[in-house]
Amino acid sequence: MDKLTLLQNAGIPITSLVETRLGNYHAEFTRTLTPEEWLTYEQIVYPARLRRRLAKDEAAKATALKTITPEQAVEYINKNVTDLASAKKVLKLMARMLIAMRDEIWSDLPES
Repeated sequence: MDKLTLLQNAGIPITSLVETRLGNYHAEFTRTLTPEEWLTYEQIVYPARLRRRLAKDEAAKATALKTITPEQAVEYINKNVTDLASAKKVLKLMARMLIAMRDEIWSDLPES
């Protein structure tokens, strides 16, 4: 199924979608898209680009890791991870960074 059909089936008010020579798309809509519709449009037309943008947004939530050294990270864990709740907090932070790195480095990986 082509991208235009996928967009129309997703409820996007689109009348045409033309791929340019540079691999981008020119789209014409019957009205201005809502933020949710733009997200759907990006998911269908530019999935790798969207994954990179969302990865950066998620990584920005992990700003505590931005300026620390590996030694400081180990020290923080040794001092502050004392129970399951505090371990989950650190794991969630690390998961955000790991996923952001994956999506930035391998943004073109196919969805499984």
